[in-house]
Amino acid sequence: MGNNRNLYKDYTMSKYKGIILEVLDSKRFLSTNGVVRTIKREKKKTANWYLIYSVLQELAMEGKIEKAESDQGFMWKLKEEMKKRP
Repeated sequence: MGNNRNLYKDYTMSKYKGIILEVLDSKRFLSTNGVVRTIKREKKKTANWYLIYSVLQELAMEGKIEKAESDQGFMWKLKEEMKKRP
């Protein structure tokens, strides 16, 4: 049973990786709450804050996004080399 739960978590996280990479911009930072709100508004998806935060952390460790810390919390931005192609 525990193994199935891990498979579901991996599938869900990989699904949200693509969504988050579409939402983030290489020119401006978004807060974690901003990412969650944008996913809900633009993608019409339910977004669990803890899941989104875990995916953001993983993307930062993979070097695909930048993470900055501010007084309000963590801010996220797409790295220049990951910028969307026209």
